[in-house]
Amino acid sequence: RRNLRYPLFEVFDRPDTNASCDQRTRSTVAPQALALLNSELSATLSAKLAARIAAAHSQPSDQIAAVFRQVFARPPSAEEAAWCERFLHGEAATNTTETMSPLAELCLALLNSNEFVYVD
Repeated sequence: RRNLRYPLFEVFDRPDTNASCDQRTRSTVAPQALALLNSELSATLSAKLAARIAAAHSQPSDQIAAVFRQVFARPPSAEEAAWCERFLHGEAATNTTETMSPLAELCLALLNSNEFVYVD
């Protein structure tokens, strides 16, 4: 429906669907990053990606490589892989009551990274 306003699109300069728009305005503001990080859509997609990766790979190193292939279409560097390993092990030990798994949180972080969000 053209008159249904989707809240996530509002943050990203959605044009008015009832008026002609020959050129969209562009902006980069903090609410956009916060919307991507905290939206229900982002959490759901991150959880689904993590579930798919966890179902296919049992070892954390294989999961990290698979997430990087899915999100960035490249393997992680040695430094990135080490950081992700520390993140998964640190979060798994301390964050057992949260609703998102450590792998889902890693997926959310990668989906919110500059490399994924912006086209160079």
